[in-house]
Amino acid sequence: MAGATGQIARAINDEVTRSAVSLSGLSHDSGREIERVAAGAERIVETAQTIAAMAGQSASGANDMAEGTSRVTEAILQVSATSEQTSASAEEVSASTQQLSAQSEELAATASQMKGMAEALNRATARFVVGPSSIAA
Repeated sequence: MAGATGQIARAINDEVTRSAVSLSGLSHDSGREIERVAAGAERIVETAQTIAAMAGQSASGANDMAEGTSRVTEAILQVSATSEQTSASAEEVSASTQQLSAQSEELAATASQMKGMAEALNRATARFVVGPSSIAA
């Protein structure tokens, strides 16, 4: 955009210069008119240059904004990736918890069976205990 404005300013300046050269052969009164037109043309060129500078600043601001947007997008992607990792970890912890719960239930059932077996073994061995009365007889 800044390049196009600069080209416009150069084209206006060139046209004014050509007009001034072609009009230079006119009478003295025309000379003052030419000077007035040339001054107006200079103001036009200055205005075009100001517009070109403003367009350059606007383009720079747009570039800064695009860079900022890119950084925000990158941060959002990182947060999203972290969220996905956290979700996956939570699922793994949940699965591990379920497995441990199931193993805990199996262990409790096995311990209960072993307790029952130990009690039965105690009862069975109590019959075969040799005590003082069985030795005296």
